[in-house]
Formats: sequence, structure tokens, C-alpha cells
Amino acid sequence: MRKVSLKAIVLSVYAVIALFALAGYVPQALAEGVTINYTAMWTEGEPQSDWLRQVAAEYEVESGNRVNFTFVGRDVLTAIRSRILTGEPPDIVDQDGSEISAALLTDEILAEPLNDLLASPGLDGEAKLSDAFSAEILGLYDKEGSIYFIPYLYVTSGFHYDKTLFEQVGITPPKTWDEFIAAGEKFMAETGNAFLAQDGSIRFYNAYYFYWACQRVLGAGKFFEAATDPTGAAWDNPGYLRAAELVYEISKGGKNFFQEGYEGSAYPAAQSDWGLGNQGAVLNGTWLPNEVINFIADDWKFGFFPFPTVEGGVGKVEDMEAYLIGWSIPKGAKNVEAAKDFLKFAINKKNAASMVELTLNMSSRPDTAPPEVLADVQPYLQGASTFHLSYDGVQSNASQWWVDVFYDTNDALFFGQITPEEFISRIKERTINFYTNRPESSGSMR
Repeated sequence: MRKVSLKAIVLSVYAVIALFALAGYVPQALAEGVTINYTAMWTEGEPQSDWLRQVAAEYEVESGNRVNFTFVGRDVLTAIRSRILTGEPPDIVDQDGSEISAALLTDEILAEPLNDLLASPGLDGEAKLSDAFSAEILGLYDKEGSIYFIPYLYVTSGFHYDKTLFEQVGITPPKTWDEFIAAGEKFMAETGNAFLAQDGSIRFYNAYYFYWACQRVLGAGKFFEAATDPTGAAWDNPGYLRAAELVYEISKGGKNFFQEGYEGSAYPAAQSDWGLGNQGAVLNGTWLPNEVINFIADDWKFGFFPFPTVEGGVGKVEDMEAYLIGWSIPKGAKNVEAAKDFLKFAINKKNAASMVELTLNMSSRPDTAPPEVLADVQPYLQGASTFHLSYDGVQSNASQWWVDVFYDTNDALFFGQITPEEFISRIKERTINFYTNRPESSGSMR
């Protein structure tokens, strides 16, 4: 008998409901409810959009409300602000929490507070819905005690590798920077291939290295501190030079750990080549397994290890990055209470588990197991003592500096075109010039 997936069944039910609606018939339960307008960051056909439709189909039958999706892709927030100001916002929007914070939670709060929703009982027996989350995770984007963002998808970044390949070469996941260098040198000597794969055309992928090196040397918050110091004096701290030295050490100017031509590699060429077993590891987000899973070898076993610690550094393995994707209700939404009702339903444990299964991503609920391809991440999450924003909050909260100052300077260091000393001199000078020419700018420059 042919096996029919739960996803196919649910989507078929949703399609039948849609056909009834087109024919002028809507079941009585749906006819009596309200229509919740949801503008999403996903596109049609992505696993996440399929999951949302699945959740909505079940919710509509149970609640009598309807959910009308507009899948616009990653630029979802581009028009939301103007829609709020003109009185035509959607009821729900989703995106990376840092992006939502920068777009809707700056000087003027353009989202509805969700404290009452989080204080209400959860659908899985929680006394409060907030009990389903880590308090520190929920608080990453709070504003003066109010919460405007509820995450459903948790992303972090680190090194992904094939356990089978590492075992064949005889190396184990490194914990310290010295172990990382030794592992890379052994891998290249044993295989004749590059240790690391990199699509250098993706600048925010290149930025992972300096950001993580900075975190491991100086601790969370220091990269953001230097990025938002208009005097440039923060860059005189020798820790920033040490972070730059780590990046340069593995660049083309140093030990050259990356594949030939990494500075011009167009996404997804390098990560695809890694998926074919031609390099050892990739520093990337936990979305990576989902992007390569269709062409990896049968004996491939996904592994993960965090960015290594540095001798004498402040940052520790217990400091975890939290890149959260979740929901906000724009200010002035017409169906606020119905939107909250849907969010409570969507984040219940059953739906969280189905999101993991369909998308191969991790849930924001710590009581939900990760997909098998990310099983190695869970011990680090369980052992985390603190969480910090991706890129230390610089990409989202100092975005103009990030684009105008950091990208070019970082790429030159990462490709081995300038020395660490030149990097510090250049980024300090360019930071001063940036703020001199933008005297109105502050830490948030979106």
C-alpha cells in the first residue's frame, strides 16, 4: 500500500475547504468566525509555509476563524511600517526577531503588546503560556517590560560537519581554537582538500567568523559596543585585534583553510560541494542541513560543534546565539484577539513538533526535540547559561554601519587581503568618518 504523509492529508483537506469556498459554500463554523490576515516571510512551497497552512487548516475547523495568508518572502517588513501608519496593517506578521525589533520596536512602538497572551494558560497545561519558553529567550526583545514578539523557530550558528568523514580522517570536533587549527591542518594533510567551505559572495556568511571570534575573545555585547562607538576608541581594545588575528590565521593570507576561490564563490556552490564530501566543515546557521539534505551521501551523519573557545577569552561554549523567527501583531490590527488566539494554538506542543518534522528546524519551545539532523545542537542548548543576538545585534540594530563600514572591511580581512593591524586601523577610521557624517545616528540606524 502506498504510504500517504500527514502533510499531504492535511493540505488536501485545506484544498477541499478552499474549493467549497470558491463554490460559494463555507462550513457554518467558518462562516461565523473572523478572517485573520497573516503576512508571512515565507514563500509558497517552502516547508514553513506548508506548516503554517497545516496549522491554519486545523485551527479553522476548531475555532471558526479563518486565516488568510499572504506569503511575500524575506522582505516582508518592507511595507508593514507604512501599512501600519496608513491604518491598514495585517493582523499577524512573522520575521526574525531582530528585524521586527528594528522595524517596529524602535523610537515608536508599532506592535501590540503580548503580555496578556503570555500570562494566559497554555494549551498544554502550562499555568502561563510563557512557561513554554525560556524566560531569557522571551526577554531578548522586550521593551520596558512589555513583550511584542513570540518566537516559534529557533536558529543558532556553528560548524556543521559529516561525522562519517571526520571519523575516516581521524579527527574529533575541536573545542578550543588550538584544537581547531590542529584539526584543520590534519584534515588538509590527510585528504588534500580544504578544511572549510565558504560561499564568499554571501557577506553575512563571511561576517560569522569575526563576530564569533569577537564573542569568544571579548564576550557578548562587545562587537555591538565597538560598532556603535562614534569616537572609534573602542577599537583600541586589544581584544578586537586578537579576534582579527584569528580570522586572518585561517584566511588565504594565513593557513588558507578554505577552498580555492572562496572569495568569489557564489551561493550555494561551496555548501553544495561540502555536501558532496569535498570539504570538512561549514560555519553556518542551523538551517543548513535542510538545504543540502537532498544530495548528501547515504552514510552522511550530520554533526555540529560551536565556534571554539579562545585561551584567555571571555566567551564560553555556554554562551549561545539565539536567532529567533516568530510573530508580532502590528499596531492597529483589526483582529487582535483572534490573532492572539491563533498564535496560542500555533505554538502548542503538537504544532511545534510538526514544525520540526516538516522543516528540519528547531522549535523555540525547549520541551520539543530537535530534528535528527540537528541532534548535536541540543546538548549545547540545554547547557546554555546565556543567550545573545545573532551578530551580537549589529546587523539589525546598527544596520547602516554594518553595510557602509563593516562589510567591505571584514571581507578584506576574511579574504586575507589586509592584515589584522590594517583591519583595526581601517575599521576605526571608517567608523569615525561614518558617525562624523551621520551626527544624528545612534546605535539603531535601520
